[in-house]
Amino acid sequence: RLEDKPNGGQWSLADPETMKAEQAAKAAEKVEQSVIKALRKLQAKAQELQKEVAASVPPEELFSSSSLAAKYSAERDADGKPTAGVDGEPLSKAAKKEVDKLFAKQEKEHEKHLAKAAAKPALLEEMRAEMERLRLDLSETVSANQQLLGAETLAAAKAELG
Repeated sequence: RLEDKPNGGQWSLADPETMKAEQAAKAAEKVEQSVIKALRKLQAKAQELQKEVAASVPPEELFSSSSLAAKYSAERDADGKPTAGVDGEPLSKAAKKEVDKLFAKQEKEHEKHLAKAAAKPALLEEMRAEMERLRLDLSETVSANQQLLGAETLAAAKAELG
């Protein structure tokens, strides 16, 4: 082992068991970091896919196909915007403004999605395949290195893998 000293380096003998333990700890830390990195990447891809799937919904169908359907009645205007609440009462001015805002946001996101889909027709399928590949890689890494992973990282990986 080489030790740095103020007046130069110095060689010293170290216990082989200590050296092996240090190398094993470094290897375990490296595996742990790679699993954490893979988890973050998988979670980011999942979030990206979820956002893209939400953007794929045409704005006309936004209020009938999402969680917003429970908030508004089935009555729609020509654009597909709800005209009444779930109780059947006409929407207030503030509620109409909220609907218009959500509709405009969905229009913008849907247009972005259509542009991406025009460039890559199988965009969602490719994203799902990438997610599955990342999930498989993570699963293989975790199963091959379970004994090296910390309890917290192992639990997070197992939760993400289902």
